[in-house]
Amino acid sequence: MRDKLSRQNLKKEIYSMGKKKLVTLLGGVCLVLVLAALPFVAACASPVEEECVTDADCPEGYICVDGVCVLEEEEVKVLKVAQLQPLSGFGAGYGTMDKIAYTLAVEDINAAGGIKVGDEYYQLEIVEYDTVCDPVIAATLATKAIYDDGVKYIGMLGCGTEGQAILPIVEQENVVLFVLTDDSSYIGTEHPNAFYIFQYSPACAEIQYEYISTEYPDLTRVVGTFPDTSAGQALADVWEEVVTDFGFEIVDTIFIPSDTTEFYPVLTPLLGQDVDIIEQAGFPGETSGKMIVQARELGYEGIFTEFTGGEVETRTISAGGLEALEGFICTGYPILPVTAFGETFSERCEAVQAGTAIWVGYFYDSMWLLKLAIEKAGSIEPAEVMLALEEVTFSGVMGEDVRFAGEEVVGLNRLFASLYVVTRIENGEPVTVYSAMPLWAR
Repeated sequence: MRDKLSRQNLKKEIYSMGKKKLVTLLGGVCLVLVLAALPFVAACASPVEEECVTDADCPEGYICVDGVCVLEEEEVKVLKVAQLQPLSGFGAGYGTMDKIAYTLAVEDINAAGGIKVGDEYYQLEIVEYDTVCDPVIAATLATKAIYDDGVKYIGMLGCGTEGQAILPIVEQENVVLFVLTDDSSYIGTEHPNAFYIFQYSPACAEIQYEYISTEYPDLTRVVGTFPDTSAGQALADVWEEVVTDFGFEIVDTIFIPSDTTEFYPVLTPLLGQDVDIIEQAGFPGETSGKMIVQARELGYEGIFTEFTGGEVETRTISAGGLEALEGFICTGYPILPVTAFGETFSERCEAVQAGTAIWVGYFYDSMWLLKLAIEKAGSIEPAEVMLALEEVTFSGVMGEDVRFAGEEVVGLNRLFASLYVVTRIENGEPVTVYSAMPLWAR
């Protein structure tokens, strides 16, 4: 238990929380946001209902902190937020961007007074765990976070299977897991502790082909190309169902080995079949770019699409410039900010590290949803907070009404409902041409 803080030290304590600049981060995909509930180690002093500019504006025994009068001598509580993510080695670049988002979220939540639980106010504090993109290390660190550090909430950004690796201990101890990864296969009724905070591939496909069927009604004949892997097969199953539902005619579904660099043998037979659209879901941007170049060389005049995000930068390099990608359509998380709040957030991220991707807003918004859910539940206990997470909404970086939804598709409200964006290359520039909430969140 920390000693009583003096007026000066209390101010310093509160203002410093959440303002540590974090400078490393990941290169794959899976985030588990860890909120550690250590009730005896720290929350913000209880305010009175008085705004202030200086201490002189407050009643006797109170000081002015972030525009609110708080008790000068009251103990400061901290609700620790632990992050499991790669902070070194492969994927550290993504981890750096992730840390920027969490730092800004903690800074903003604390500046707003922290989290109110009953008569107590908690300040947030980040605790870091470096998974090095290793599922074994991730499981070890999750065990440490839960048993040694008292964590009750976990957030993870991972490169592959780290999320699955820590699920057993998460479920055994009823810890809440927020996960950002390409793999959403385990999200649903069998794993209710996991909340998915990334784009959901079936929703991407639905929004993309909703847009195409409306804006280009004459484009009806489609070919799907996918990596020859289990993940590629899963994407193909999603694609076939969606394009059929929207009335497209499937000409062919083709699986291509991941190490392929020559696509002429695959593309040549398609040229005489009046193909309007070639879907490229699941391929790295470099592979996709090469496929586009070779198709154009063969005379293909239709469009290329990708409903799994679209790495425009690497695809552009491989294709020899954005001009070669003219008409290319990709769907997923936004490439550019989609809200006024997101514009400001993006500027703040850029001030810390140039090139920070807007998708880190998933992490920022999730932190706020956690704050709101804890306050709604009036408790930091996971069982109560999980119920509240299905009811709260936030106007943030990724949309005006972000929340957890998706019960009709995965059995529980565990999918992050936010704006999905369709981007098209027009006159050599990426342009947002359509944005919408998933069908299951409208």
